[in-house]
Amino acid sequence: NEGAAAANNVRVMQDVPDGFTFVCADNGGRFEAGSGQIVWYLGSVAAGQTVELAAELTAAKLGAHSHRVTVLGEGGAKA
Repeated sequence: NEGAAAANNVRVMQDVPDGFTFVCADNGGRFEAGSGQIVWYLGSVAAGQTVELAAELTAAKLGAHSHRVTVLGEGGAKA
């Protein structure tokens, strides 16, 4: 959190692209089959605090793939 105040109700979503299958995620991350995303609910992240998250995926197809991660917080904060 590079801001000057805590970010509340922070959640991180990682898209699992076609051609990959979800294996596991740390820190309570869960795969939501309906959205095809891994979702972490972090709660509050203090100003200056960093959080590292990891997920393991298995590649099922060769080729170029794009991995997108979105971070959302209370009040529309987005990264």
